[in-house]
Amino acid sequence: MYQVIDKKSRLSIMILIVVMFTLVITVSYAYFQSTVGDAAVTNVGIRTYKSDSLSFIKGEDLALDVFEGNFAQGMGNVSSTTTSSAILRANTKTLEATDYYDVYFHIIKNNFEYTTNNHETELLLKVVNPDGEYLTEVEGLTYNNELQGFDITTESGIILIAEDYEILSYSAAGEKQDWIFELSFINLDTDQSMNAGKTIDTKIVLTKDDYVISTLSQGSSWSNEIENQKAYITDINIVDSYKPTGKESKKWDCSDSENESVTCYLDSTQKIVTIAGNGTGHIFANSDSSYLFSDLDENKQFKSLKTISGLNFLKTTNVSNMHSMFLNAGYNSANFSINISSWDTSKVVDMDYMFDGVGMNASSWNIVIPPSNENDSYNDIITIYGANENVYYTLNLDSREFSVASNV
Repeated sequence: MYQVIDKKSRLSIMILIVVMFTLVITVSYAYFQSTVGDAAVTNVGIRTYKSDSLSFIKGEDLALDVFEGNFAQGMGNVSSTTTSSAILRANTKTLEATDYYDVYFHIIKNNFEYTTNNHETELLLKVVNPDGEYLTEVEGLTYNNELQGFDITTESGIILIAEDYEILSYSAAGEKQDWIFELSFINLDTDQSMNAGKTIDTKIVLTKDDYVISTLSQGSSWSNEIENQKAYITDINIVDSYKPTGKESKKWDCSDSENESVTCYLDSTQKIVTIAGNGTGHIFANSDSSYLFSDLDENKQFKSLKTISGLNFLKTTNVSNMHSMFLNAGYNSANFSINISSWDTSKVVDMDYMFDGVGMNASSWNIVIPPSNENDSYNDIITIYGANENVYYTLNLDSREFSVASNV
């Protein structure tokens, strides 16, 4: 049963609501006043500040290729120069900032050698610090006073140039510090023909963190986490770095040192694998890369594989074992394609069964291999048969010749 409220009652109720609302406002304002005091202005303002920011500008990687066209007796030195920089931007509150970073010189590949009996310097490194001073001391390197640089003729690996180098900034615009590196092949005006065709590749790294080489784990062990899915994988992508989408079905550490410098991801379809480095520009293949894209267990081989992209990111400078590296990869695929033309195989001593069974039933089959290298210590011709053995492919690993023939 509903109760009817007359006009007089409704008016009384409305007055009561207004009085209560006014009382609430008055109490709230009184509380606010007691909290903030008798300030002339009670508006609340918020000011934000930008924090200190240290960033780096990477210079071009230093590399030298020496051949008769750019170097001979009576000609000048062959040189390459680059600059890498650190920039520190101070916070906008104090406009003062201090930070520290390390400088590394990474010799990725160097097959130069001394051509004189007394080991005269043939590869020279000069480093200029942000104060414009030439460095004369670097741990592990020998300084040549006459040439005013460091002898790196046969050096390799990571060299620490500066540790905890201080940078100060008194501006939000930033303070910039430049490091200049000059790499030279020195003309001794002697017979240096032994170094004709030789190459040195380097990388300069400025970082706040320890510089860690991204190295893939040994052999096929990097894929142990997906051993039950390997037979269904269609694509392997090798990338410098990777930002997860959140839809990956699996993530695991596949680095040799177990420090997550190389991380692997399996996509949501469980058919695509991504091998990602830590953004240093390269992922180094393990010295033992046997069965790298295969497996000893035939049931766990990448037989559905169609392609491996980004193989140029995978550095094989230190690899000695490529035995069965692609064994039966793409065995059941309609097409199979890889490009390893950028690979350095100069230290490889075992390539047996490297491509055995690759793309066995593929109608489209393509492998691009590196050019010949005089230091290669193998001599092998691989024959790969296609569907029903009507078409076969021969791969001469010594001369790097590839041919297609038909039995039909």
